[in-house]
Amino acid sequence: MHLKKTFPCKWIPEKPNNPMNKIVILIQCADRVGLVAAISEIVAAHKLNITVMREFVDQDLQMFFTRIECTGTEINPPMLKKAFETKLGTNSIIQIHPEKRFKKIANIIAWPTSLLSIFLDN
Repeated sequence: MHLKKTFPCKWIPEKPNNPMNKIVILIQCADRVGLVAAISEIVAAHKLNITVMREFVDQDLQMFFTRIECTGTEINPPMLKKAFETKLGTNSIIQIHPEKRFKKIANIIAWPTSLLSIFLDN
């Protein structure tokens, strides 16, 4: 990563030549020691950067839940999902979504009802 100097004396990263793609990963699986490490290892192996990660363990059910936002230049959702299934087990629930999908939903929900009905009619 290249840094450029701005005034007064701040260093900011230059924009990369290739655009970063964003994805959201949702995982639900049985809780066990080392899950966060295993998930991070898979994400890093696919050259993705975790920008946001939230996790929760339901103690009564011994279930682990996480939502991860990642960026990367080359994202292959089927290969990523297969890697998670291999490491976490076939009983795991893994969903991988491009971030655009979530933005569109948020924009539709935020629209006034009249605009929403016009959008849905077309």
